[in-house]
Amino acid sequence: MKQLLFTITLALFAALQPAMAQEGNTHVTVNVDGSPLESLLTEEQKAQVTHLTITGKLAEDDYAVLRELLANQLEELNLRDADIDTIPANAFSHEPVNKYEEKNIVLPTALKHISANAFPQPGNLSSESLYLWLSGGFPTLGETAIGRHCYIRLTEDNEECKAQGDFIMSIDGETLYYLQADYDFLKIQIPVGTKSIWANVFENVSAVRFIMPETVENIGDRAFANYEVIAVTSPYADPPVFICKAANPPKLGKNVFLSDYLDASVTEVLVPKESIPLYKQAEGWKDIRFISDMTDAVFLLPIMDVECGNGLTAKDNGSSFSLNSPKTMSKIECFNALGQVVLSKPANSTSAEISKERLPRPCAIMRIAFEDGTSETVKLKP
Repeated sequence: MKQLLFTITLALFAALQPAMAQEGNTHVTVNVDGSPLESLLTEEQKAQVTHLTITGKLAEDDYAVLRELLANQLEELNLRDADIDTIPANAFSHEPVNKYEEKNIVLPTALKHISANAFPQPGNLSSESLYLWLSGGFPTLGETAIGRHCYIRLTEDNEECKAQGDFIMSIDGETLYYLQADYDFLKIQIPVGTKSIWANVFENVSAVRFIMPETVENIGDRAFANYEVIAVTSPYADPPVFICKAANPPKLGKNVFLSDYLDASVTEVLVPKESIPLYKQAEGWKDIRFISDMTDAVFLLPIMDVECGNGLTAKDNGSSFSLNSPKTMSKIECFNALGQVVLSKPANSTSAEISKERLPRPCAIMRIAFEDGTSETVKLKP
């Protein structure tokens, strides 16, 4: 009888404790039910855990424990099933370590917002890389929420976002959420079909050339805060440009082009010639120092003889170029280096052949208009 009572008591005591599963002290799963995380881990686990899975709702003090573990031996923190919709400010900031390490955090599926400086830049001497794995919808971001050497990636089963080149996009391709590469670029070209640019996407990014398609309608808060237009010091390098092809100025959120530094700002935007008056009157855009015609800027773009925007392809056949598009082309115009029209003809087809003999040298600027009202500019070298 005493043995039976002892067994029942042990069973009841175990049922009342927070659920914890483990493989030794390196792989540990903890259900946080209001108890401090620190009290749920043994000293051996704190010193040895490399893969930690958390369920339940974390308290503010629990993040200090996680920061300490990440700064030391923890390789993966799995919060996928945790009851967390907001990651608080400075949640995972820690002193950088001067060694190469890769860390992984699986973000909560319920996540809606990442607060300011939640994953800050670790420091110039650090070679840490932190990968944030997203399984649900893309969260809103606070100011500088994602620092340098910190990257958002998608889990294989993510059904709400997709990777497209260097970007994370909505499944329908209409919203650009995130730039999933490093911070210095020769060229950033937004995919055609993008209608909305998420807040903070290009915050603290530097690039020589930036090209926004005509389909963009909305740009979120701080999308280009402290964006830097950089120039490459080479006699053969293209001059820096920031191009917006939208005929109607996209609607801007708050502090889209805010600059905290003298050398980090968008001071000139190149737009369609006929749209210059609209941009000079549009809220937010009118504050940019120079709004200029982008016609001449097409000379700064690379030779595009394989694949262009809008699905357009230009194939070099030796004596001619073949233009092919999934959309019907309504008109084809060719400009010389002085911006003069040297060829203009209707197309009304998804394909066209252009003889090189009719193209000016050293390069020809082809502007293709489509029946749906969009257009694409291509530079070809005869």
